[in-house]
Amino acid sequence: MIAFLPNASARVFSALPFDHLIFTGSAITGKQVMSAAANNLTPVTLELGGKSPTIIDKDFSTKLALKRILFLKYLNAGQTCISPDYLFVHSSKAEEVIRTAQKIMKKRYSSIRDPNYTSIIDEKAFLRLQAYVHEAEGKGCDVHDLLTGERFDESARKFMPMFVEAETDDDLALLNEEIFGPIMPIITYDSIDEVLDYINARQRPLALYLYSNDKALVDKVLYSTLSGGVSINDCGLHVLQHDMPFGGVGHSGMGQYHGYEGFLEFTKLRPVFYQSRFAQTRLLYPPYGTFFNKIYNMMVR
Repeated sequence: MIAFLPNASARVFSALPFDHLIFTGSAITGKQVMSAAANNLTPVTLELGGKSPTIIDKDFSTKLALKRILFLKYLNAGQTCISPDYLFVHSSKAEEVIRTAQKIMKKRYSSIRDPNYTSIIDEKAFLRLQAYVHEAEGKGCDVHDLLTGERFDESARKFMPMFVEAETDDDLALLNEEIFGPIMPIITYDSIDEVLDYINARQRPLALYLYSNDKALVDKVLYSTLSGGVSINDCGLHVLQHDMPFGGVGHSGMGQYHGYEGFLEFTKLRPVFYQSRFAQTRLLYPPYGTFFNKIYNMMVR
């Protein structure tokens, strides 16, 4: 059964005795859903999003990488669970990345009022995103608008797409909360080990994106990190493969759907055994004596 319950909180409907429950949302709400479902021992599948890191190898085409990254990042104004959350760029490419991103975005959108550019879902989210920007600027981070014109249109809840040179200020909300909006923090690196250490020191993401043609580097990132899924040289396309499972791990979720694995996720394998008319189990019936001991010793030998 699929149920859509308008105006019902996740805590309310997840307390109902479903056979299986799937929830998409934040990790905070996911914990509430799982806790409520536990009262009925209802199994849950949780898709919780998180902060999906994106890495551009220094030898990969900056323009090609950004064309693909910016498409998913600003699809629905960054309000998707698999949106690239923050971007690692080599220290030698930081200025090039910002300039290239601005050129690409200006070709795609005339301004934040462009009808192809999405509004923020509600006022609460709009104010949250504004607070991120004000905090970053207050801490001395360079904020780069990717379009020209006004930054905010409060009446239409349109929000300027931005790159923020965040570095590794761990107190910055942009680096600690899922952004779910059109702001992209940039962190520079000199060694891929710095990137791996940063990712592994945080909660496991729903997705990880790497742009590189270096097979050794790709393998190193794949085998040194853990995420719900990975796309190499593009963003988000692993989710669209109908025969590949999709799901999170740790704080980005549990379980999976899509493909054969998704079928297994939402079904219960029910074994059925048929006994023959003449069963050898009669040899194990009591009373027990010498004959039983011989049979038993043969079985455990």
